[in-house]
Amino acid sequence: MPVFSWDSTKPGDTDLISVYPALDRPDKSTLAAVLGTLTPLGAPTCGWRVVQVGNAIWMTQNARYTGSGWVVDDTGTAASCIIFDPVDNFITFGWQAIGTSPFTTWQVMAVVSAAAASANYLQLIAQATGAAPQLTAQGADPNIGLNLVTKGTGTVQVNGQPIAQTGTGYLRLGPITQQWGTVVISNPGGDVWTAFGPITFPAAFSASAQIVVMTAWNGGTPTTNLEGMCVVTNLTATTFAGWLRSGAVSGGSLVAYWLAMGPS
Repeated sequence: MPVFSWDSTKPGDTDLISVYPALDRPDKSTLAAVLGTLTPLGAPTCGWRVVQVGNAIWMTQNARYTGSGWVVDDTGTAASCIIFDPVDNFITFGWQAIGTSPFTTWQVMAVVSAAAASANYLQLIAQATGAAPQLTAQGADPNIGLNLVTKGTGTVQVNGQPIAQTGTGYLRLGPITQQWGTVVISNPGGDVWTAFGPITFPAAFSASAQIVVMTAWNGGTPTTNLEGMCVVTNLTATTFAGWLRSGAVSGGSLVAYWLAMGPS
């Protein structure tokens, strides 16, 4: 495998030709002068290289290819690389932790790829002080969306909070979680207050729930037996309790529907 590296020693014309015969060309003196300007500053303990492995081109820092793996120049310094794969249209950014040598697999930081005949793309825009950086959609189409695709049951999050996450009885939208459910309350009969709870939320809030609303009926026809007086007390991050005014109905079971909102 061809391995190209540069150091602070400026190569001469004859050196270039003997090592890289392809550089035996009329402008070889100009090429040698350019290569001679790649002089490191300070006192580096590791170098950078360009390596071709198959059809892929690797630009590495503090790592050299041995033909079957990689070794580092300085075990006290982390290694990094950029891999250009012209076959699969991948550009991979990799790294390896301090003290890891030798190794055969790079740790992947990011992969940039392109679909066949791609025309739309992402653009990162840095901003001045006081303005937020931008991630924008660019390309040939007049209207371009952003498609954030998760893996498995993963979620898209902002500041550690899922933008949208659903489950049995709850929906999280950014910092707010909405939850719902039913509870059966025993009604002793007559126009009295009946205690209920505690009711456990399907998913715990990050702090105490802010509001819970309820409605209930006695299991008969909802349009004629609605019971509308509910008092919710003892709100926590995981449970709530309260009182339900049963109304002038006979004894039995009341089915109460509740809706809660609170911080995610």
